[in-house]
Amino acid sequence: MEVEDDGEIPGMDDPEELKGEKKMEWCTLERVADAQPLEIVNYIGVIHKLGQVGSVTTKTGIQKMRRNVIVVDDSNLSCVVCFWSERHLESDQYK
Repeated sequence: MEVEDDGEIPGMDDPEELKGEKKMEWCTLERVADAQPLEIVNYIGVIHKLGQVGSVTTKTGIQKMRRNVIVVDDSNLSCVVCFWSERHLESDQYK
């Protein structure tokens, strides 16, 4: 999926086709905002912006690397997702 030059997110194939045999239910960020703590949700969105790799020092003095990613969908909402895995931090292939 690609974002058009005017910022519009084009429609995608029927989500029913993406569900496969497991019959997953997909939701928008609007629904994610209403989710309960520890509730698992399935979301499809577009990466809008990759943040810089940064670090945080924990209370115990351990330095942890992280990267924030902004994702958007057609509900006109965006969400910051924070990745803590070294695998996600080392690759800039999606820039």
